Amino acid sequence: MNKAPLNYLLALTLSGILWTIFSVFLINTLSENPSLAEKSPEDLAFELRLFFGIVAFSSMLCSFYWFYFGGSSGVASKLDKAKTQWVILLFILLGAVVTNFGVFMRYNMSEGIEASYMGFYFFILFLLGPLFFWALTFAISPRNVKYIPWGK
Repeated sequence: MNKAPLNYLLALTLSGILWTIFSVFLINTLSENPSLAEKSPEDLAFELRLFFGIVAFSSMLCSFYWFYFGGSSGVASKLDKAKTQWVILLFILLGAVVTNFGVFMRYNMSEGIEASYMGFYFFILFLLGPLFFWALTFAISPRNVKYIPWGK
């Protein structure tokens, strides 16, 4: 399960499935229910797909880098460096979520979207970003760095 081609394919597949769930199947609920001042629900759906895709792609890239880094031969003797790398990747994704959400809020500040929907959008970005990265690295990290992700 944590061998080189399988973990990359699993990361790609799961990232695509999560993005598809939120950007295709649930997008009508996410874009048509909030009250909008000027923007059409289709424009909001496009923006949500874009921001969800950016965060999901970033999470997938960070996972790919972790699999590559953790699978390299010299990392077993430098586990402190590996732990630092994992935390840095997690905080990069956290920064990506906060940045994307800030840009989304800036573009939609005048629309009057309810706070509950904004919170839900932030939760989805967090789910597609750091939470997905943590779960993926928790489940299928390479053997050299298997016990690095938090919670193990």
